[in-house]
Amino acid sequence: EKIRAKGLFMDIDTSGLLQNYMNSKITSLLVSKLYGSSASAAMPDSTRRPFLSRMRLDSRVALQGAQNMEDAAAMVTMAQSGITAIKDKINQMREVATEAATKNGLTAAEYKTAQDTLQGLAKDIVGIAKTTSFNGMNLLDGSAGMNSDGKIQLQAGNSSMDQVLHNVLNDGLGAGNIVGADGSLNLGGLGNLMNVSSAADAQNVLSTLDGVFDRIQGIESQYSFDIKSLKNMSLLLQNQGDIMDGVRKNHQTSQDKESSSASSALSDLMGGGIMSAVS
Repeated sequence: EKIRAKGLFMDIDTSGLLQNYMNSKITSLLVSKLYGSSASAAMPDSTRRPFLSRMRLDSRVALQGAQNMEDAAAMVTMAQSGITAIKDKINQMREVATEAATKNGLTAAEYKTAQDTLQGLAKDIVGIAKTTSFNGMNLLDGSAGMNSDGKIQLQAGNSSMDQVLHNVLNDGLGAGNIVGADGSLNLGGLGNLMNVSSAADAQNVLSTLDGVFDRIQGIESQYSFDIKSLKNMSLLLQNQGDIMDGVRKNHQTSQDKESSSASSALSDLMGGGIMSAVS
């Protein structure tokens, strides 16, 4: 099943990521054993040993893919927590701007207090964006990924996809442009717009904040979708790996188990393994 959400950068093709495990002769045999004849049916050595080797490899690749997806879900969860914290700050700013725009008889000193409060909250937002990280990697300032373009490549078997992390400090928009036509954000310039010396100024600030709030809320919703999709993918891959491992064990002899144990020990000695794809 292909999962696609309108307006999202992420396109998760669940069938594509699992197809590497579902289209081989070995997997056809797996299906026939599971749903047809007994999975413990006799198999000649010439077939069993390559079968066990391939099943072992496919199982480990599937399980590593499951771990990769789980790690990615944790990473996006951290990014979402930063976005939620920013959204809360923007909501506080909206409350301050609303009061300054609607309350009658404010003095110049009171407008100045409102302005200082707004600028302080804007600085807090920049701090959140600069410090939200996962395993030492910043998630909201555009520096994530091997190419520092905000794209994290996720790997499951021979298939891969990108997880896009939003840069909310995109100074490429230029001064005064907080929300770009493409939905990008430059919250680093938000403090420069917090000039409040009258009710009209406060109303202009409020209009800007409303647009920013809507965009941030959209990113938060997108990340919720991404987290759910990544966790579902992890579960699918985990189940696939467990099935393969179970069938492999059903066909193992005592000699095979000893050989497998020695092979695993050698692999561990040599640092063998599958590289995690959350880069």
